[in-house]
Amino acid sequence: MAARAEMEERWSEFISAKSKVNVPQFTKRIEQAWANGDNEKVEQIRQERKNAEARFFVAATRYQAGMEMVAEADATLQAAFDKAAAFIDEKDLSVKSVKAMTHALGIWHWLGELRIYIVPKYNSHNVPALLEDLAFDADSYLNS
Repeated sequence: MAARAEMEERWSEFISAKSKVNVPQFTKRIEQAWANGDNEKVEQIRQERKNAEARFFVAATRYQAGMEMVAEADATLQAAFDKAAAFIDEKDLSVKSVKAMTHALGIWHWLGELRIYIVPKYNSHNVPALLEDLAFDADSYLNS
């Protein structure tokens, strides 16, 4: 549950930051400022774009790093599911057996949340490719 909640938070940050990196909009604004001879405005827009790219870089990097947490949670849940499933005897309807069945169902649900919801959503955005395309240079950003 914690991994899913954390990834939802990271996804929200990622989507918000991604929406702010609108290159055509920045380009249009810079062209308008150049056409008006407003070099100060050009520099302001350029800085806004750099800041948007920096925010996107951080959010995308955090989102990508969260997949390690998801992989760990998946492995832990799978091990717990295997253990609960091994304990279950469908003919034994004792409280202990029904508890194991209930735990197995709960684990199965959270595995589904990770495998069917979180991972495909992450994969649909191809975060590694977005980061590569961004080619963000943190040193240049910090030194300018």
